[in-house]
Amino acid sequence: MCKARDAECHKCHKSGHFAAMCRSKPEISEVQNNYNSDDEYEFLGELTTSDLGAINNNGNGPWMTEVHVRGVPVKFKIDTGADVSVISEKDFLKVGKYPLQESDRKLYGPGKNELQVKGRFSATMSQMRKSCKQDIYVIKGLQQALLGRPAIEALRVVHKVDHVTSLENYTNSFPDCFRGSVN
Repeated sequence: MCKARDAECHKCHKSGHFAAMCRSKPEISEVQNNYNSDDEYEFLGELTTSDLGAINNNGNGPWMTEVHVRGVPVKFKIDTGADVSVISEKDFLKVGKYPLQESDRKLYGPGKNELQVKGRFSATMSQMRKSCKQDIYVIKGLQQALLGRPAIEALRVVHKVDHVTSLENYTNSFPDCFRGSVN
Protein backbone atom coordinates (compact mmCIF):
# COMPACT_ATOMS: atom_id res chain seq x y z
CA MET A 1 0.00 0.00 0.00
CA CYS A 2 1.30 3.49 -0.92
CA LYS A 3 2.02 5.83 2.02
CA ALA A 4 0.78 8.84 0.03
CA ARG A 5 -2.56 7.26 -0.89
CA ASP A 6 -4.57 9.14 1.77
CA ALA A 7 -2.10 11.99 2.30
CA GLU A 8 -2.99 15.60 1.44
CA CYS A 9 -0.45 17.57 -0.59
CA HIS A 10 0.61 20.75 1.26
CA LYS A 11 1.24 22.48 -2.07
CA CYS A 12 -1.95 21.91 -4.10
CA HIS A 13 -4.17 20.46 -1.32
CA LYS A 14 -5.14 17.43 -3.42
CA SER A 15 -4.89 13.93 -2.01
CA GLY A 16 -2.80 11.02 -3.21
CA HIS A 17 0.70 12.52 -3.18
CA PHE A 18 3.18 14.51 -1.07
CA ALA A 19 4.25 18.10 -1.85
CA ALA A 20 7.73 16.92 -2.91
CA MET A 21 6.12 14.99 -5.78
CA CYS A 22 3.49 17.60 -6.70
CA ARG A 23 3.24 18.38 -10.41
CA SER A 24 0.93 21.40 -10.16
CA LYS A 25 2.35 24.71 -11.39
CA PRO A 26 2.22 27.68 -9.01
CA GLU A 27 0.31 30.81 -9.96
CA ILE A 28 2.22 34.05 -9.55
CA SER A 29 0.64 36.13 -6.82
CA GLU A 30 3.45 38.55 -6.10
CA VAL A 31 6.84 39.55 -7.37
CA GLN A 32 9.61 41.34 -5.64
CA ASN A 33 12.24 43.09 -7.70
CA ASN A 34 15.98 43.25 -7.14
CA TYR A 35 17.46 45.51 -9.81
CA ASN A 36 21.09 45.68 -10.88
CA SER A 37 21.62 48.61 -13.23
CA ASP A 38 24.49 46.75 -14.96
CA ASP A 39 22.11 44.02 -16.15
CA GLU A 40 19.77 44.25 -19.12
CA TYR A 41 17.06 42.41 -17.27
CA GLU A 42 15.15 42.68 -14.01
CA PHE A 43 15.10 39.87 -11.46
CA LEU A 44 11.74 39.52 -9.78
CA GLY A 45 12.70 37.55 -6.75
CA GLU A 46 9.73 36.30 -4.79
CA LEU A 47 6.82 34.10 -5.74
CA THR A 48 4.03 32.80 -3.56
CA THR A 49 1.26 30.53 -4.67
CA SER A 50 -2.35 31.49 -4.31
CA ASP A 51 -2.88 28.25 -2.35
CA LEU A 52 -0.25 29.04 0.27
CA GLY A 53 -0.57 32.83 0.32
CA ALA A 54 2.00 35.22 1.68
CA ILE A 55 3.55 34.31 5.00
CA ASN A 56 4.03 37.14 7.43
CA ASN A 57 5.27 37.13 11.00
CA ASN A 58 2.89 39.57 12.65
CA GLY A 59 -0.42 38.58 11.07
CA ASN A 60 -1.09 42.08 9.73
CA GLY A 61 -0.74 41.06 6.09
CA PRO A 62 1.00 42.95 3.30
CA TRP A 63 0.87 46.73 2.95
CA MET A 64 -1.84 47.56 0.41
CA THR A 65 -2.99 50.83 -1.11
CA GLU A 66 -5.49 51.97 -3.71
CA VAL A 67 -4.04 54.01 -6.57
CA HIS A 68 -5.98 55.43 -9.51
CA VAL A 69 -4.49 54.40 -12.85
CA ARG A 70 -5.97 56.53 -15.63
CA GLY A 71 -8.72 57.43 -13.15
CA VAL A 72 -9.62 53.80 -12.36
CA PRO A 73 -8.96 52.50 -8.81
CA VAL A 74 -6.51 49.58 -8.63
CA LYS A 75 -5.47 47.83 -5.40
CA PHE A 76 -1.66 47.55 -5.20
CA LYS A 77 0.66 45.79 -2.81
CA ILE A 78 3.35 48.28 -1.74
CA ASP A 79 6.71 46.83 -2.82
CA THR A 80 9.59 49.14 -1.87
CA GLY A 81 12.10 46.66 -3.31
CA ALA A 82 10.67 46.79 -6.83
CA ASP A 83 12.11 49.10 -9.46
CA VAL A 84 8.97 48.84 -11.61
CA SER A 85 5.22 48.70 -11.03
CA VAL A 86 3.37 45.69 -12.44
CA ILE A 87 -0.28 44.76 -12.93
CA SER A 88 -2.19 41.72 -14.15
CA GLU A 89 -3.88 41.42 -17.52
CA LYS A 90 -7.23 41.65 -15.70
CA ASP A 91 -6.27 44.97 -14.08
CA PHE A 92 -4.95 46.23 -17.42
CA LEU A 93 -8.32 45.56 -19.07
CA LYS A 94 -10.04 47.29 -16.14
CA VAL A 95 -8.09 50.54 -16.71
CA GLY A 96 -9.04 50.56 -20.40
CA LYS A 97 -7.93 48.94 -23.59
CA TYR A 98 -4.92 50.89 -24.71
CA PRO A 99 -2.18 49.59 -26.97
CA LEU A 100 0.76 48.06 -25.12
CA GLN A 101 4.32 48.99 -26.00
CA GLU A 102 6.94 46.28 -26.25
CA SER A 103 8.73 45.77 -22.95
CA ASP A 104 12.12 47.47 -22.74
CA ARG A 105 13.44 44.82 -20.33
CA LYS A 106 13.06 41.18 -19.41
CA LEU A 107 11.62 40.21 -16.04
CA TYR A 108 12.80 37.06 -14.28
CA GLY A 109 11.56 35.07 -11.31
CA PRO A 110 13.42 32.66 -9.04
CA GLY A 111 15.68 30.24 -10.84
CA LYS A 112 15.95 32.80 -13.66
CA ASN A 113 12.55 31.72 -14.99
CA GLU A 114 11.51 34.39 -17.45
CA LEU A 115 8.11 35.88 -16.65
CA GLN A 116 5.65 36.54 -19.44
CA VAL A 117 5.64 40.30 -19.85
CA LYS A 118 2.76 41.17 -22.15
CA GLY A 119 4.08 44.71 -22.56
CA ARG A 120 4.16 48.08 -20.86
CA PHE A 121 2.17 51.28 -20.95
CA SER A 122 2.66 54.76 -19.60
CA ALA A 123 -0.09 56.08 -17.35
CA THR A 124 -0.92 58.77 -14.87
CA MET A 125 -1.17 57.32 -11.38
CA SER A 126 -2.83 59.33 -8.62
CA GLN A 127 -3.54 59.08 -4.93
CA MET A 128 -4.67 61.72 -2.44
CA ARG A 129 -4.03 64.80 -4.62
CA LYS A 130 -0.63 63.54 -5.78
CA SER A 131 -0.01 62.22 -9.28
CA CYS A 132 2.84 60.98 -11.43
CA LYS A 133 3.37 59.41 -14.83
CA GLN A 134 4.91 55.92 -14.72
CA ASP A 135 5.61 52.97 -16.98
CA ILE A 136 3.57 49.99 -15.79
CA TYR A 137 4.34 46.43 -16.90
CA VAL A 138 1.58 43.90 -17.62
CA ILE A 139 2.47 40.37 -16.44
CA LYS A 140 0.61 37.25 -17.54
CA GLY A 141 -0.49 35.19 -14.53
CA LEU A 142 0.14 37.91 -11.95
CA GLN A 143 -2.38 37.74 -9.10
CA GLN A 144 -1.61 41.01 -7.25
CA ALA A 145 -0.64 44.40 -8.69
CA LEU A 146 2.62 45.71 -7.20
CA LEU A 147 3.46 49.36 -6.70
CA GLY A 148 7.20 49.82 -7.33
CA ARG A 149 9.55 52.25 -5.59
CA PRO A 150 9.48 55.02 -8.25
CA ALA A 151 5.69 55.32 -7.95
CA ILE A 152 5.83 54.91 -4.15
CA GLU A 153 8.24 57.84 -3.89
CA ALA A 154 6.43 60.03 -6.44
CA LEU A 155 3.06 59.52 -4.74
CA ARG A 156 4.62 59.76 -1.26
CA VAL A 157 3.02 56.51 -0.19
CA VAL A 158 5.97 55.64 2.06
CA HIS A 159 8.57 58.08 3.35
CA LYS A 160 12.20 57.04 3.58
CA VAL A 161 13.91 57.85 6.88
CA ASP A 162 17.66 58.24 6.41
CA HIS A 163 18.49 58.89 10.04
CA VAL A 164 16.95 60.05 13.29
CA THR A 165 18.63 63.04 14.94
CA SER A 166 16.54 63.23 18.09
CA LEU A 167 14.47 60.38 19.48
CA GLU A 168 12.68 62.83 21.80
CA ASN A 169 10.92 64.54 18.85
CA TYR A 170 9.45 61.21 17.77
CA THR A 171 8.50 60.00 21.25
CA ASN A 172 6.61 63.25 21.86
CA SER A 173 4.93 63.25 18.44
CA PHE A 174 4.00 59.54 18.47
CA PRO A 175 3.57 58.48 22.11
CA ASP A 176 1.48 55.40 21.22
CA CYS A 177 4.45 53.96 19.33
CA PHE A 178 6.83 54.36 22.28
CA ARG A 179 5.19 52.74 25.28
CA GLY A 180 7.57 51.36 27.89
CA SER A 181 11.12 52.44 28.59
CA VAL A 182 13.16 54.30 26.01
CA ASN A 183 16.92 54.59 26.41
